Amino acid sequence: MATPDNFYRELRVNCPLAPEPVMQLAVVDAVRTFTAKTLLWKYTLARTSVVADESTYLIDVPDSTNGEFIHAKSARFKSDGAADTQFKDLNPFGTDDKSDGWEYHTGNVPSEFTVIFGVAEGSYVRLYPIPDKASDSGLEMTVNLKLKLASTTFPDWIDLKYHDVIIAGAKGNLFAQVGMPWYDSKLAIYWLGAFNTGIVNSKYDKYTANTNRPMQVKMRSF
Repeated sequence: MATPDNFYRELRVNCPLAPEPVMQLAVVDAVRTFTAKTLLWKYTLARTSVVADESTYLIDVPDSTNGEFIHAKSARFKSDGAADTQFKDLNPFGTDDKSDGWEYHTGNVPSEFTVIFGVAEGSYVRLYPIPDKASDSGLEMTVNLKLKLASTTFPDWIDLKYHDVIIAGAKGNLFAQVGMPWYDSKLAIYWLGAFNTGIVNSKYDKYTANTNRPMQVKMRSF
């Protein structure tokens, strides 16, 4: 796992007066924003056993990931006892697209899913139609995560491939801190702009070959 102090050397070049706790928060916030906006952090949850006549299941992300759920990338279902090759993709749907009473429709197997977002109580996946038969470990989901606010470690690939992007975001966060000796509105705008450009460019990794080549953020002279 990577840690914020991997970025401190470069941050001290521009903000030598910033203490380590402040730099840590700047890095964590940059990683958190980066993972939320790019949806590059994917995690496949442990398979869930589906209960007959039950449609709703908690999206349970392990604490060990240091991530929190933000988006459902995919969901798959297989009937009880079926081989793993028999998993079928479920189509996402919006509740506004359904007719009245859709919540009570039942069927042998679900064909669609939606997400019920929560806060303290967590988020849930809802299957449609409600399966009338149980399936042991029959539901598999891949989700997108963002870094938890209180986390101090995150996946190595974020540092290895997107180090320069996170540096830009962390510098922008530091320079935007009004009242601090290192506050500079022009530099804040500049570095946050570079950060946003890096985020946009990084999104293409979802659609192209995802190599291990570091993502470069090229800066103009300032």
